[in-house]
Amino acid sequence: MKTYCYSKWDGTQIWESLNADELFDELMDRLIQYGDISWALEELMREGMTFSFQNFSIKGLKQLMDELRRARQKWFDTYNLNSAFDEIREKLKQIVDQELESVTKHFSQEYTRLREELKELREQSPDESSSCDEQIRQREERLKELFEEETRRRTTLKELPRRLSAAIEKLKGYDFLDPEAAKKFQELLKQLESLKALERFKDKFGHRFRGDQSLSFAEAMKLMEDMERLNQLQSALEHGDLDRVNMEDLKRFLGIDGFLSIQVMQQFSRILEEAGYLENRGGAIQLSPQGIRRIGQRALRDIYSIMKRDRPGRHQSRLTGAAEPKPDETKIYEYGDPFHLDLDRTFKNTLTRGAVDIPLKIKPDDFEVHRTELSSRSSTALLLDMSWSMAWNNKFPAAKKVALALDHLIRTQYPKDNLYIIGFFTVAVELNPRDLPTIDLNLGDPFTNIQDGLRLAEKLLNRDRSENQQIIIITDGQPTAYYINELLQVEWPLFGISPNAFRETLKEVGRVTKKGIKINTFMLDEDPALIGFVEKMTRINRGRAFYTGPDQLGRYLLVDYIERKKKRIT
Repeated sequence: MKTYCYSKWDGTQIWESLNADELFDELMDRLIQYGDISWALEELMREGMTFSFQNFSIKGLKQLMDELRRARQKWFDTYNLNSAFDEIREKLKQIVDQELESVTKHFSQEYTRLREELKELREQSPDESSSCDEQIRQREERLKELFEEETRRRTTLKELPRRLSAAIEKLKGYDFLDPEAAKKFQELLKQLESLKALERFKDKFGHRFRGDQSLSFAEAMKLMEDMERLNQLQSALEHGDLDRVNMEDLKRFLGIDGFLSIQVMQQFSRILEEAGYLENRGGAIQLSPQGIRRIGQRALRDIYSIMKRDRPGRHQSRLTGAAEPKPDETKIYEYGDPFHLDLDRTFKNTLTRGAVDIPLKIKPDDFEVHRTELSSRSSTALLLDMSWSMAWNNKFPAAKKVALALDHLIRTQYPKDNLYIIGFFTVAVELNPRDLPTIDLNLGDPFTNIQDGLRLAEKLLNRDRSENQQIIIITDGQPTAYYINELLQVEWPLFGISPNAFRETLKEVGRVTKKGIKINTFMLDEDPALIGFVEKMTRINRGRAFYTGPDQLGRYLLVDYIERKKKRIT
């Protein structure tokens, strides 16, 4: 027997219904852009996203910080601190006035008493004059001391500093004559630290509070505390330190939407780990194999969606191979067709013709067969430009996305094909498809070594026995690095070209061509030097060149690959 517990719906339960696939797809876009999972997660949190479930939006950290700034500005526009210290100032004035009154009374009584004693002493007989003179001197000395003490007290009480906290500090060492004033001062002294804090707050922000609503001391203290909590919250959001976020303050200042947004953000990694897209290895977040497959699938889907909206023309294929039936398409059999018979449609044609006797008498015209496509096995080396210029205009993320899509396409639809991915910059290196989502440009190696990329591609393609081999180059620049006698050379373009790099790279093109390997180049720039180089390379290899932009690269490359893989037999 199952037991179910119910609680009142307050909106905070919504994150439990959120779709991990949507969340990972949003993360993927940023991962391809930045090449780092942690950074991609941070960027997703900064920007926020909208889930399809109840159209629930997660406000990004940037939006939440903007809302906090607006809340603070609203305080500045609503309140002023002009009267914040009036209450304390009035209490201090009353204490001082009460003490001054006691000082006047006390010293007046003392003066009167001493003067009377002096009068009596001076009226005594001459026989007592010797002892009286000493007593008179003592009384006169005491009068002088009383006057000095009264002057000091009055000076202390009347010449207090204008700053309230300094005035109270000065009176801390004052010995009050009035017990009630002393008691009131001790009560006031308890507020000294709060007073100092509010004075510092006014020194820093007082000029920004320009509203019409005046605040009392208690109200100003509350506002100061709220502003400090708001600042702490904003600091935590700015640094992406969600563990430091006070959730009660978050709900108070940003409402339930802000509360839910941070609550979901705190669960991002857990949601994706439980869905199998991420793995935590030794405290480091990494893509899981399932996550890598999902990225390739999503990249392929995105490119296909563009192709469906605006499909380029087909390219003719000279590839040959085994015929594969198309189960969703049939045709009436013609002499010479592969005999992939569709029995259901064949029997239907027989019955439609009116042959209902058992056994059925099937005629040749009744035969209906599956359409077929010729499919050949091929090996492809994809050369990905990773030089520093690919950082501009979203070129490298677009190229990386195409590589992910092509890898997924081959793995799922053409598993007998081979794909090698090579990154080239000052040198060329083989890339593991697993690492594709997180690779980034090597800005420390700004040169473009197409020659080394071709050499590595030829070496990898030689592993296969496939008769159909091709190299696909995605680049936005001409060659500026090369090897000669196994020594690496770099060459900045001179008058638009790097002649030695051109020469050695074209030599490598010739060697690749003799191996029967076709080169197709997808150019992401229309620089005349690049166009001139690619035209020479194309004439040598008899491959093809495509001029396209980052947003069009996927549709052209994948359509070209697919159409060269298959040829319809009718």
